[in-house]
Amino acid sequence: MDEEHGAMFNMTKIRATNGSGKSFYANHLCSNDYYSEHEKVQGYWRGELADAFGLRDKVVTSEEFSLFQRNVNPKTQGKLTQKNMPGGPRFFDFQVAAPKSVSVMSMFDERLVEAHRESVRIAMAELERLAAVRVRDGENVRTNNYETTGKLVYAEFMHDTSRALDPQLHTHNVVCNVTRAGDGRYKALETLEMCRAIRYAGKVYHNEMAARCRELGYETVETRDRKGNVIWYDLACVPADVMERFSKRRRQIEKAEAEFIAEHGRKPTLSENNYLSTSTRTDKMLTSTSGKVREFQMGQLGHQEEEQLYAAARRAKEHDPVTSSLDHERTVEQIRNVIDELYERESVLKLDKILAEVLNRNLGRIKLQELKKTVKEIPELRNLGGNEANPYYAPQFVIERELSAIELVDQQRNVFDAIAPEFQAFPGDRSREAQAMLIHGLLNSKDRFNLFRGVAGAGKTSTLQEFCKGLRSGGVTDIYLVAPTNSATDVLKQEGFEQSQTVAGFLLSKQKPPAGAYVIIDESGLNSLREGVEILKLARKNNYRVLFVGDARQHTAVESGDFFRLLEDYSQIQKFSLTDIHRQQNAEYRRGIFECAMGQHEQAFERFDKQHFIHEGKQKYLEEAAVKYMEYTEQGRYLNRAILVAPTHEECDKLTDAVREKLKEAEVIRGAGRETEVFRSWNKPKAWLKDASNFQPGMTIGFIRNMKGVSNAGEVTRIEAVDGKQLVLSNGKRIFAKGASDFIDVGEMRKIELCEGDLIQFRVNLKAKKIYNGTLARVSADPGKVEILYSDGRPRELIDMPENYAAFDYGWVTTSHKSQGRTAENVVVAAESLDRKAFYVALSRGRNEMSLHCPDKEHLRRSLARRTGERTSIHDLIRNREIPPNALLPLSEKIRAQKAKILPDFSYKDIVKRLKRTADALKRLVSDRATVRKMRQYRERLAVQYHAQEQEKKTENLFGRIVKLFRKSVPAPEVAQEFVPEEIIPAPRSRNAELWKICDCAWHEYESKRREYHALFGRGGFELTETEISYLEHQEHLRGLGKAPAQIPDWMANWKTVAEREAKRSLEAHLRRMFEKRWQAAEQELSAMKNMREAWWKSREQKFELPEWKESIQFRKTQEERKFSGLEPLELPDGIANWHDSAEISYRNLCEAKLRKLKSELEIFVKKGFLEKLPEQLRLSEAEKLLLRCRKAEAEAKRLAEEHALGVLEEERKRDPWTEDQKDEILELARKGAKVPGAYMISRREAEEFIESVIGPKAAAVRREEHRLRDPAVFTGTKEPKKQQAILRFHTAALIAAGKIANQDYAAWKRMPVEEQIRLILAVPKEEREPIIEKALQEQQAREGRQRTRSRRSGPER
Repeated sequence: MDEEHGAMFNMTKIRATNGSGKSFYANHLCSNDYYSEHEKVQGYWRGELADAFGLRDKVVTSEEFSLFQRNVNPKTQGKLTQKNMPGGPRFFDFQVAAPKSVSVMSMFDERLVEAHRESVRIAMAELERLAAVRVRDGENVRTNNYETTGKLVYAEFMHDTSRALDPQLHTHNVVCNVTRAGDGRYKALETLEMCRAIRYAGKVYHNEMAARCRELGYETVETRDRKGNVIWYDLACVPADVMERFSKRRRQIEKAEAEFIAEHGRKPTLSENNYLSTSTRTDKMLTSTSGKVREFQMGQLGHQEEEQLYAAARRAKEHDPVTSSLDHERTVEQIRNVIDELYERESVLKLDKILAEVLNRNLGRIKLQELKKTVKEIPELRNLGGNEANPYYAPQFVIERELSAIELVDQQRNVFDAIAPEFQAFPGDRSREAQAMLIHGLLNSKDRFNLFRGVAGAGKTSTLQEFCKGLRSGGVTDIYLVAPTNSATDVLKQEGFEQSQTVAGFLLSKQKPPAGAYVIIDESGLNSLREGVEILKLARKNNYRVLFVGDARQHTAVESGDFFRLLEDYSQIQKFSLTDIHRQQNAEYRRGIFECAMGQHEQAFERFDKQHFIHEGKQKYLEEAAVKYMEYTEQGRYLNRAILVAPTHEECDKLTDAVREKLKEAEVIRGAGRETEVFRSWNKPKAWLKDASNFQPGMTIGFIRNMKGVSNAGEVTRIEAVDGKQLVLSNGKRIFAKGASDFIDVGEMRKIELCEGDLIQFRVNLKAKKIYNGTLARVSADPGKVEILYSDGRPRELIDMPENYAAFDYGWVTTSHKSQGRTAENVVVAAESLDRKAFYVALSRGRNEMSLHCPDKEHLRRSLARRTGERTSIHDLIRNREIPPNALLPLSEKIRAQKAKILPDFSYKDIVKRLKRTADALKRLVSDRATVRKMRQYRERLAVQYHAQEQEKKTENLFGRIVKLFRKSVPAPEVAQEFVPEEIIPAPRSRNAELWKICDCAWHEYESKRREYHALFGRGGFELTETEISYLEHQEHLRGLGKAPAQIPDWMANWKTVAEREAKRSLEAHLRRMFEKRWQAAEQELSAMKNMREAWWKSREQKFELPEWKESIQFRKTQEERKFSGLEPLELPDGIANWHDSAEISYRNLCEAKLRKLKSELEIFVKKGFLEKLPEQLRLSEAEKLLLRCRKAEAEAKRLAEEHALGVLEEERKRDPWTEDQKDEILELARKGAKVPGAYMISRREAEEFIESVIGPKAAAVRREEHRLRDPAVFTGTKEPKKQQAILRFHTAALIAAGKIANQDYAAWKRMPVEEQIRLILAVPKEEREPIIEKALQEQQAREGRQRTRSRRSGPER
């Protein structure tokens, strides 16, 4: 037997697919966890079904075991069950282990072995009562219903040693996968109820074993866990160190579990635990004998220990039996204590849960059968029916609350006028049409109570703000918002809802809202059934109108009863829904959250996984979550940008450590840490706190509110002793547990390190400092002060840390329950497993991104499919057909039986046969002459008596009436008349009444059948056909005339044909509606994408013109064509669904283009000297700011330059005035109409610039060149006068020869000034002048060349 120290009763499926099952029989059942050639453990066949095979109390053989494994009947050798189920489990091994102290003492006292054997059989008998088969025929085809058989056949093998050769008394009850149904056929066993009740079976074993140990003379002591819960009992005579020494096998399994956690990052499941137990066994068992094993075990005990245990066994045998069973009154008290505790958080429970808890608290002191009998006698506990062996039970107050909640709502419909039917919500905003329609519906409602379901991220807050405007426009001035917590009311007040209070304050405060007020219950999904019913009653009493706002798929109240879901599912309350999600910006993220809101968690998981939102990290998943958190918060600089969520305290602690390490590296938290102790609650029910017997010395008590004269809220103390119903505290005070249950909590102290910058979260309200459960604060550098934060992370105020306050913890990580109602840019979730509510709530907190980290995706997926997070109500059980509908009738069993006789059950009778039978009886009655004669005689007798009485009333006086009271009545004499045969004419009124009764009964039966069939196979609301309506109208017409009803039509007899036709019609109509809804949803989704894209584009920092969305235009055109053709809408293509990515790219491209343009402008400013250089990494916003600064600097420089230029210009005009030529030319231009400078005298530069501006740059350049050439030195290229004269003469002669200048007298030309000579030359245009001069130069050079040639030739002759 492989078991944990605390797992006394468990089950393992044995498939035995290899071989014929003989190896499992030989290696694991017949061997006492070690191999001995001559010693085998004998097993015995047990169970009620063993008689059918002739095996009861017989020794188990390998042949029989193998036959059961191969699905063969060992008696007939034929097939055992109809299906072979290859690969399915063939056996279920229910293993029962004795407490370690009993196993140790069994070596010294054989009586304990027999006590164990008998206790196991009693526990197995209780499990056998729950054996069942699945029912899959008739009305059970689509249900999980099963038939309880109460019959098993199983092999019982008892071992006394573990694989580590420790003393371990345990029994294998190997149940064969077969039972016998009510029809006598053998079928596969359904173990669901057996597995659910396995804790109950374990407690039955513990209770029986503890009682037998006391009867054998042993003293027992309870063994509790660290939270004070009773686990099992141990024998007081066995020392703890001895039990630990003989627990080597348990340590092997714990080591294997630790290795599994280190490798996979999560705890093993039950099946994985079973695998670890088997995998840690050695393949080869140790070879030994029972004598050697016992010698080995005794050798591990010291001599004194061995003597001590022998002496304890002797004392027990000599001691008188100790019996201390509870009497009836004490048993009733214990049951009521357990009921108060269990039903504080649950509405319905099965009987085994109640019995198990009562047994656990009174191990060995209560008789099982007496306990069962007493439970049935508790008047406030109602048996709801269901499985006869394990029925559902609920307290009477739960039944009354569920009925009251629905009745109070249904009775208050159409009791008011509409508030503001003309109010227009969100005028002109097409993106809020759904919200506007919802507000319009609420303002038009005439009911007292309305329900508003808004999914996470749908914009409930903005909708309520607009709704309140509508209420005020309709004359409602008193509007109150009620939230579940104080921190939630603070958030509501920040959002403009000033008149906000908690649910507790609303219900308990003496100052109630005035009559006629409108009350909005926010997050109503967190209201318990008790709170909800009290709100309903208060609303009717004070004439309030109430709107319940919430989401049933999010977390519910800790207290029992899901009030919001009860109204939504089972009442006639008018429901308004808001399912368009606006919070998530990413389309796939938003769609996944929508699927969660609709209950499609598997699809959401697939979508998130496909989009890489879910990350599998094995043992590093918490570290990876911490890294992602640091990435979202930019290394801890912006902590308000992300929320960190983990579902359990253990994961919260580990994730907090990982995040704090990262934050220390980033120096977000810094300084030397100081160690402090904080209080962590065990979250015990209030009923548990009321019972002083649950407390133990050494437990820590925390105060959740001020208790005058004892302690203040947030402080802690320890329990020194428990004195009756009083608790003695370490601060010297005494308190009664029952009276203090509203002020205290129980838990444990733990040490944490606090550094400057650490985030903490308060757990207990301190209203004087406006500190509430959930308030966040940051640790300051001063150890005595903390900085309180608003819900969005903004600092609120710096306060002194309350003295002795210990009810706080780290605030870096929050649970999914605490995160409900919060929103951040991003959310990081780290979880080993999640239920559906936690999955939905935690993942929907982010706007932009979500990152879910887990050790094993498949494990997370399985937990999501298995754990719904829903709590069952009585109405749920009725809907699921687990209990009968009359379970909710608030009547006693006696009255129910009487009512059943008065109201016969027509549910499963054939209406046609019944009508025919009734009609035949009537015909026989009116056809029997003797019967008719008796009826006539009886009627005539009544007539004579009536006539005589009337005559007496007329004649007798008061005295005669008094005398008549004392006179015996004399029957009236019969009037003898001869019987004359006559035609039998039945009384028409009497016969019509009977026919109308039959007809009405037939119609009601027909309608109920139609409605039931429609509920199963139809869609939408049930409606009568025109034929049926005409039939009813005709019948009412006949009834009004006093005539007999019309004949029952054939279609009523053939109700199923009509029902099938109408169900088909309703289904087709439903499909059409769904088709239209899908198209409407598709169009809304496309419009939403477009609106979100436009809104996103407008919200960007850079305001660019929105580019055309070609994908949307083409897709809309395709959709219109498909709709016209009657085809289903297409899913949004990636280009539209992922519009954010394309919009980001477009926006980024525009930003980059603008940045390039800005950089080019900035480079000009660098050249101008306004910037030293451009930064290497330059963002667009920085570039815009930089360019703006440069332009301002340039403008400033220009202004300064202008001021400076005024002074410089005056100096320049004096120093370098304009020339006469410039003056003449400007005057000439003025005569031509040019606007000349206003100054009397300007500088040469100014004159030049003015002339250029008038005649143009090209002409001005020519003019400047001419003026430059008028300088002889410039024109001739020499300063020597003679050379200048020669060059000018050459140029003039060339131009005269070319005819460009008139012939000049040489003497007169020579007398001209040089300037005049140059002006004469320059008068010829340059394009004409330069070719002439060039040609003249070439001719001159040619002449000089010829002359030099002649000189060389004539040189010798000379």
